[in-house]
Amino acid sequence: MRSARKRADLRNRRPLMARAGACRGGAALRRAVLALALALGTVPLAAGAETAAPVPDRTPDTVDTPLPVLRIAGLRAFQAGDLDLALRIAEALVAAAPGDSFGHFLAAQIAAQRGDAGPALRAAARAHDTARTPVQRHQSAELAAAAALKLGRTGRAARWAETAAAAAPDPARAARDRAIAARLRAASPWRGQLSFGFTPSSNVNGGARDRFNVIDGVPVVGILSGDAQALSGVIGALDASARYRLGASARARTDLRGRLSIREVRLSDSARAQAPGARGSDFASASAEIGLSHLRSLDAQTAVTLDLGMGRAWEAAPLPGPVLRYDPRQPSYDFVTASAGLRRKLGGGLADLSAGLERRIDAQNALDDAHIRRLALGWTGDLRLGGVPRGQLGLSWSVETTDTDRPGFDHVSRRLMARLVPVLPAGLPLGLALSAGTEALDYRRYNVGFIPVPGGRHDTMIFADAEIWSDRLDMAGFSPRLRLRSLSVSSNVSRFERSELSLGLGLRHSF
Repeated sequence: MRSARKRADLRNRRPLMARAGACRGGAALRRAVLALALALGTVPLAAGAETAAPVPDRTPDTVDTPLPVLRIAGLRAFQAGDLDLALRIAEALVAAAPGDSFGHFLAAQIAAQRGDAGPALRAAARAHDTARTPVQRHQSAELAAAAALKLGRTGRAARWAETAAAAAPDPARAARDRAIAARLRAASPWRGQLSFGFTPSSNVNGGARDRFNVIDGVPVVGILSGDAQALSGVIGALDASARYRLGASARARTDLRGRLSIREVRLSDSARAQAPGARGSDFASASAEIGLSHLRSLDAQTAVTLDLGMGRAWEAAPLPGPVLRYDPRQPSYDFVTASAGLRRKLGGGLADLSAGLERRIDAQNALDDAHIRRLALGWTGDLRLGGVPRGQLGLSWSVETTDTDRPGFDHVSRRLMARLVPVLPAGLPLGLALSAGTEALDYRRYNVGFIPVPGGRHDTMIFADAEIWSDRLDMAGFSPRLRLRSLSVSSNVSRFERSELSLGLGLRHSF
């Protein structure tokens, strides 16, 4: 009896996946379709159904029928090919228990069997949202991936495949779902990310630690205004980026890319009391950029990258009044960028060398136009201790030189950073990334008003971040992220000595 049911179940699944194979996307997409079909072919429909309850010969007409009986009746009707009866039972299950995943999952299977990919996707997403066990989340996510693929939404299908991987019952299925997601992403010309969040911070304006301004080597002490000192508050940030593949071959790829970043600030009551004339918008900023990037493989070990971009930035602009004001209608500067890079497999990881130029054109004063040169070197690879993988380690070093026509504003910045993504215990539904680094900022000539700083200005920043996320806690395609940051800056001009402690909570969605 069980073998007959299983064969019927498999026969009922095949039409959906056969039709899904008709989607466009090339060889990579066809391989993803086949892999997803094989994956779903092994998923039993009876997710969460109790098999020990008796099954009535006729369809229950009221919700007084026990839910376990309804579930099994719907399962057997689906296996027997009576989709109309199975749908009526699924609707009764959803009406009686809208928070129960099985009714939505059954409705999704019926819609998929009929070739109605849109309703199948919506029902599978609802089944995932109401799932109570990892098995239910895994099965509903795989079904949603198949439905999204049939609709031609390869990016969304890849996202659902990644969601399925996060809830997979064993490492083999997780690896299979991740491989399917990678193939789908390779087939889709679109790739992007959207994140937003809120960060309570002890220093939203980059203000000084103290109200006194002391310059090393100068016997003069200044008094800082309230808005020049650290102000507490909440930072709201939104970042959206997207890429569209213009062309690709076995050895090269060209993308059109764009990015939008917005930062808003709300001051705390204590900050407004400290600086009555300040507003949160005085410390807001935004930027928008569009560009082209090209990657070409020279051989199996080496690739080169080229990138061109242009954009506009908005920051606090000097408008009439006692403090700086942020005017979103008035841009701060326009910019154009160009960079080239070399990537090579090295030491079990990937090394990256890049050099770039940027030209900033100030909207208010030509003296503030800037020429910026950048050089960066990085390496990312697996960290192994005793031959056992312990995580992924990233190391980076960069130097940036800024030249302007305004005397005293030329400077050099050097940055060194390490990032570790450790391997966490199996079964823990979290990801963790730890990073720390230092940055030195040097102005060869610097004046505070009419007072020259002996030897120029020198700032040193030390920072550390810890970021935690969970791809299993999926909320409408967004995964939560928590970020703790601490930094401290020392300087020979105390106006620039500052510290900050912040804890940010955000959501991120990749497509």
